[in-house]
Amino acid sequence: MAASHTLRSISLAAVLGFATTLIAQPPRQPPTPVLLKRLAEALDGNRTGVPVFIVASYDSMSPVRGVFTTRAAADTLAHRLGTSYDVFGPFVAAHEPQMTKVCHHDGYLSYAEPICPLVAPIALANIAGYTLRVRMRDSSTRDIPIGRNIDAIFLSVPAIDKFMIPYYARIIGVDSAAALRASIVRSIPIH
Repeated sequence: MAASHTLRSISLAAVLGFATTLIAQPPRQPPTPVLLKRLAEALDGNRTGVPVFIVASYDSMSPVRGVFTTRAAADTLAHRLGTSYDVFGPFVAAHEPQMTKVCHHDGYLSYAEPICPLVAPIALANIAGYTLRVRMRDSSTRDIPIGRNIDAIFLSVPAIDKFMIPYYARIIGVDSAAALRASIVRSIPIH
């Protein structure tokens, strides 16, 4: 089992291209290819240069539940969540600075090359959060607070279909992505 875990850890590192693995306690069972993709995506979102432990379920429909810098914190959550969850890692993704950049498009152009104006990026560490301000047709506004770790907002089902569902189809499979889409559409209030 240790050899299988090592092989899968190397496979995960190869999939990511920028990650390295350290000596790890093997999980209870080998990760499936779908789980390896989910672990890679969790690691991709944590490019800190610091070893992390990922708590995830063997069930392909369950999300990654946490990324921790200590094995003890990861073990605590995995134990609390139950036997379908396990701790994977440690994994290290090369540090990349987290920045946000304002980009405004005119709504008419669609090019493969970047068309964003040069605006100074803002270090994510300096951002406490975002607010999405929605202007209603009656000129009123509604402010929706958004956490600092949110990196995408989908404002329509077509946007979900174009950007989110193809991504999740690759990560969790077509059937699971279709189930995810159905649950999102069911949650939209009809007025």
